[in-house]
This record gives sequence, structure tokens and C-alpha cells, in this order.
Amino acid sequence: PNPSRDSGMRATKAVERILQEDGFRTVICSPFRDQKEGAFGDLPVQPLLPELKDADLLITFGGDGTVNEVARGIVGTEKVLGIIPCGSGDGLAHAAGILIGQHDGNPLVHER
Repeated sequence: PNPSRDSGMRATKAVERILQEDGFRTVICSPFRDQKEGAFGDLPVQPLLPELKDADLLITFGGDGTVNEVARGIVGTEKVLGIIPCGSGDGLAHAAGILIGQHDGNPLVHER
């Protein structure tokens, strides 16, 4: 996730909970090297690249820059990439037709 785009890590926490309830093992990773202390709140965040070898599905929260950083790590693999757009422009999401509802720059994650 991009902590600058997922305020309070709300979307990340909601999706993590949903995935875990459905039996998925989740690991929250950051594609960014400059992780600032406390940027991800109370979530334990791992570097992305070491986790890629065991991942079957990656879900990225952020804009084009975040999606690009994650996608660069899986080019040429069979990995599946899900995108929850919450950037300032979300050009890739617009072009792919995968936008979800937004309010005040934060993605709306619907509770079950």
C-alpha cells in the first residue's frame, strides 16, 4: 500500500480482514525503499521483493507510481496483480476500466 494514499491504512486493513476470513494468508508489503517510521500505523510491513517468490496474488493500493513499482517486480511471471486505485490521477486504472468509487481521495471498501 501507499500510506500517503490509504489514510489510516483503512482500505488495507479492510481487505486484509476479508482475505483472512476467506482463508488467505496475507503479508502486507511496501514496494518503496524509503519506509518512514510509523507510516503504516500498527501494520507489520515487509519489503516487497523477498515476499514475491511465495505470492500467488498481489493487491496494490495506490496510484500509477505504486502500481508501477509492484508490477516491475512481477513482469514475466504468472503472478496476479489486483489494483485498488487511490492515487491522484489513476491513469492506468482509468485506461483499464477498473476504477472503484472514491470519496475525498480514499477508496471505498465495502464491508461484507
